Amino acid sequence: MITFNPAPDRALVERHSPLIASYRALIARAARSEGLALTRTGRFGRAVIAEAAAAFPFPGHDTAALAAHGAAPEERRVPPLAALRGLMLELGLAQAEARRLRATEAGTALGADPGAAFATLVPALLFGPSQAGANRALPGDWGLFLSVLDREAGAGISARYLAAALYGIRNPEPAHALFENVLRPLGWAGLITPPPRAADPRHRFARTPLWHDALHLPARTAAEEDPLPLP
Repeated sequence: MITFNPAPDRALVERHSPLIASYRALIARAARSEGLALTRTGRFGRAVIAEAAAAFPFPGHDTAALAAHGAAPEERRVPPLAALRGLMLELGLAQAEARRLRATEAGTALGADPGAAFATLVPALLFGPSQAGANRALPGDWGLFLSVLDREAGAGISARYLAAALYGIRNPEPAHALFENVLRPLGWAGLITPPPRAADPRHRFARTPLWHDALHLPARTAAEEDPLPLP
């Protein structure tokens, strides 16, 4: 069973987790009387995106990066921000009403404690309903993915290498899915180094010091880590 430290080191969380840094900034804004503006479809408004991008710790999603790619300040251009909005609503940390996102008492309290915020948000990011649906297309499970990363990612590992370790092949299709659904959210969480803006199966990720402080993995047998066949 995968478990998370309920009180990971605050300094490590603050140093390595762009997800938690961004959550704390957003929930503070959502706690103000006007809240955060939403579009008619429930996404963050352009002004919120522009403000967030100016202060975002997510590499490749700051104002300069968005401008360099000719991107309009829309939520769909900033996937980690869309993921955060979903988590805030899913976990009852914020409420959407009258095209505004407003913090709940629980959301505001969590913003004051980086360790507790990590222990609450990261398991939901990795194992929640939306991510579980995305991972159904990948043979294996989070226990296997994290076990292989625990063993192999000390000096850096790419999605292409991870696919080979898991499935015994170097096929770009599972490598791309692993990048999007496994490595990218782990990078947002701060358990591995941050992902680049665009999916790159060759980009190498390494574990951060937060990995061993926050994450506890069960022991796996050699047979459980043998390459899996793709369907």
